[in-house]
Amino acid sequence: MSFKLEINGTQYENFIAGSAFKTIEALSGKFSVTATVKRGDNYPIKRGDTCRILINDESIINGFVEMISISGSSSDHKILIQGRDKTSDIIESSLSGNPEFSAPITLQRVIQNILASGNINNVEVIQNAAIKPFGPGDQVSGGVGENMWDFINKYCVKRQVLANSDGDGNLVIFRVGDVFSSAQIIHEENNPRSNVKTYSFTDDDTRRFNTYIVKSQANPVALDLSNSGATAADIVNNSGSVVDTDIRESKQMTIDSTTSDNSLTAGQTAAWEANVRRAKGFTYSCTVQGFLADPKLGIIWRANRLHSVKDEFANLDAIMLLKSTRFNIDIDGGSTTDLEFTYRDAYSLEVLRDALEVRTTKTGGSFVN
Repeated sequence: MSFKLEINGTQYENFIAGSAFKTIEALSGKFSVTATVKRGDNYPIKRGDTCRILINDESIINGFVEMISISGSSSDHKILIQGRDKTSDIIESSLSGNPEFSAPITLQRVIQNILASGNINNVEVIQNAAIKPFGPGDQVSGGVGENMWDFINKYCVKRQVLANSDGDGNLVIFRVGDVFSSAQIIHEENNPRSNVKTYSFTDDDTRRFNTYIVKSQANPVALDLSNSGATAADIVNNSGSVVDTDIRESKQMTIDSTTSDNSLTAGQTAAWEANVRRAKGFTYSCTVQGFLADPKLGIIWRANRLHSVKDEFANLDAIMLLKSTRFNIDIDGGSTTDLEFTYRDAYSLEVLRDALEVRTTKTGGSFVN
């Protein structure tokens, strides 16, 4: 097992401390390493250098050094190096205007056009899911100065997909998968197979609501009203809602959508919001020794995998989704990996039927999914 920092093609290791974090909830991975420097040494790493983080010789972060900090005494010095994936430029950038697209257009093409408008030409856009193209009524509003990633994410939410970075620093559009891993998380007393060093469990409903209501913007120019009997005012009133029966009825959230959705899409957006908040409030975290999920095959822990989790102290025995990994090295503690799990159906519309009830309202009536 190894933790290496590659700078401009040259690999470095044997740091006194380091960590590399990846999650399906963020567009970019990030890392931090600390090394010792003797007085008079010229450390060959500079801010802005291209870099990769390799875990067991597998690239998990590909981007740039963003910060260098040096501290110490008259004899010993420490240097802290931090950086992120190439996709971090998308997170930091803003729009120069209101992007407009001719329908039909794919989400992949939408993102490619937005990146091109911001001169981000070193990030490929990879689509790993079947996604319905956008039509004339799917235009998203945006303006000068709006954060580029926030704008892109509006389109992702409309199709209930996630985006993050791969080991080459490219942007990957995906849905939570159904890939099972043979690696188990076991935390049981007197079980020789127990592999959990530390753990924590949180079930939090402070950011969850009973009812989510999404009210859509209108896009009457994009719609043909001539034969529908509907008016522009009717279209303005498109909305969708979802009820999370696990939460008391006195909690309600209304979202004024920045997109021109139809009623069904608004209902799906409400369901997506409810399930994302449900997933973020339910978290099992643990630390295991080493970096490998499968030591025999040399496979590292990877997010977006399903694992069996058994923890008698947290009263858990379920198949759960691994949503984030943090690989750690320490001169005293060796190598460990922090794992964070949530519901297996998180970040999808395949939610529990007895937990969520979706309602959509459109011109001429209503229906329940």
